[in-house]
Formats: sequence, structure tokens, C-alpha cells
Amino acid sequence: MHLCKKAKITDFQKLIFPLIYLLTIKFLIMEKKCFKDFAESEFNHLTFKIFKDDYKRTSLPETHVKFVDEEEFLKEEKDCIPLFVSSQFGILTAFKDRFDEFNGRLVALYQKSVLSGTVIALIIAKMEKGEFVRIKYFENDHGLPKRKK
Repeated sequence: MHLCKKAKITDFQKLIFPLIYLLTIKFLIMEKKCFKDFAESEFNHLTFKIFKDDYKRTSLPETHVKFVDEEEFLKEEKDCIPLFVSSQFGILTAFKDRFDEFNGRLVALYQKSVLSGTVIALIIAKMEKGEFVRIKYFENDHGLPKRKK
């Protein structure tokens, strides 16, 4: 008795697998549009820091992101700004009740769906009175309806 039988590939699978592969590649390429636009902007000197206990699944280039402890995350730095991941479930951070500590500082929002992984945008903002005030919006070419800028 064979425990590992050779799997039969159906005609449907032959059709659907290349389509899934192409869609996956398309999303990976599209995700990079907002990073490319960021790299060509006046903000390209900035790097991002993410609190080590916050949501970590980003596709930001490793050269632009570092994971830090609470003390370093709160420390104000000229060219390294806090990055918060924003999703359909809100902002995924341990600092939700502490946004006032970032008042007057540049911060970044990385908007993505945590269900599909689709990246919507990278936003550079200034924190004022605990609110994000958008400065620059780097939209991704994700195929969704365009948002107001």
C-alpha cells in the first residue's frame, strides 16, 4: 500500500494555478509602487521604526525599517520616524492610548489589509493633538477605487 500516491492534477487546477501565481506576482509588484514613489520623494532620507511588539508583517524594504524597544520607539530622532500599521481593524499598535506622546513629530502610517495583505498606501503625517495630519500620501496601485488624497 502506497501512502504517498501521485496526485492527479485536474484541468481546473492546470487553469487556476497559473492564474493564482500571476495574481500573486501582480500584488507583489503593485505593493512596491508606493515604496518607489516614497524613494523618489523629498522624504526618501527617512527610515522607519516599528515597536517590536506591534504588528510586524510589512513588505517595506529592510533597509528602511528597524524593530525597536519602547524606549527607542518613543525617542525622537531626526531621520527615523515611528511607523504604525493601519488596517481595516484600526491602528495595530500598543501605543493607541499614547498618541499624544508623538505630538509635533513626523510619523508614518502603513495602510494594509491584514486579511488579504494588500498594501493601500504609505502615509507621512504629523501628529497633532493625538491625531494624524496627513502630509504626503504614497498610494499603491492596488486596483481598488481611488481614495481622496
